[in-house]
Amino acid sequence: MQAQGAAFAELLHNTAVSAPRQPRAELQAAAIAFNRANRSATRAEHRAADALRQAGRTPLTAPTAKDGDFVAAALASAVFLLITLTT
Repeated sequence: MQAQGAAFAELLHNTAVSAPRQPRAELQAAAIAFNRANRSATRAEHRAADALRQAGRTPLTAPTAKDGDFVAAALASAVFLLITLTT
């Protein structure tokens, strides 16, 4: 997804540079807005991946307790993984 966004951003910037005078400002503004949105989406993906990694580490770093607690933590991590992958 990031590569496609970068390719589209480059296309948008190149189009703005070679466009006639009148639509050039609008295309440049669109390119800037797209870059901002693309960066925000990338940061959101990174935060989701960090949260997923943390959820995967939680059962390993939690203090040892009853077996049922570990099973519950593993199940919660699996549910979180499923939610993250489907969104």
